[in-house]
Amino acid sequence: MKKTPEQVRKINKKILTFGCLPIVLIFILIIIFAPKNQTVSESNNATAAYIISKKYVKTQIEYPEEADFAFLPVLAEKQEHTDEIYRVVGDVTVKNAFGVKSKVRYLCRLKYLGGDVHEAASWELVDLSF
Repeated sequence: MKKTPEQVRKINKKILTFGCLPIVLIFILIIIFAPKNQTVSESNNATAAYIISKKYVKTQIEYPEEADFAFLPVLAEKQEHTDEIYRVVGDVTVKNAFGVKSKVRYLCRLKYLGGDVHEAASWELVDLSF
């Protein structure tokens, strides 16, 4: 059965209306539940802290070139009531001497010293544990 152009337009309109609904709902949820107490610079610094933490983790594992980090950290935030100390919790898949890969969670605390947040020299490692 062939549909008329009017029927096709109605179907396309329904698809467009209901197809966009999940996107709109997700956008609204992000706005509602987004952290409001974090400034833009703290958020940028937390992201940079995650990137720098990967460098420190690579110095502690056996095969750093084969480390596979999660795209996003489990947690990256400035610790309250501290002097620019950021806490990063992340997951990394590492290979051991037998070639077996395993997923490891790490906790890294970094102190931001100032300067370019993307430079390792701007950060001091406070603590790193697996």
